[in-house]
Amino acid sequence: LGEFIFFSFMLWKNKLNPLTPFRENPGICLQAGLFWTLGLSLFFVSLSMTLVAYASAANRTHVLFVVILSHFLLREGDIRKRLLGCILMLLGIALILVPVG
Repeated sequence: LGEFIFFSFMLWKNKLNPLTPFRENPGICLQAGLFWTLGLSLFFVSLSMTLVAYASAANRTHVLFVVILSHFLLREGDIRKRLLGCILMLLGIALILVPVG
């Protein structure tokens, strides 16, 4: 909800219609909404099946996939820095998942 409000505010500030992306690309918006809903639903299922800390840590691994896909699909550069950041984050997740004692 916060992203939608921020996005709408930025469009309003620049005197653009917030519904324009939905009117111009309804299929892409529907597809994005369906995948977001699927991901959120699966996250809530994982919360019911394991401890919250484990499910949240596993949920944060999506950043690695975003970096890899953005490099290949959007041709974003500087993948080494981004991958280094992802590896550091994944190491932090591993520290959370390792039992103490």
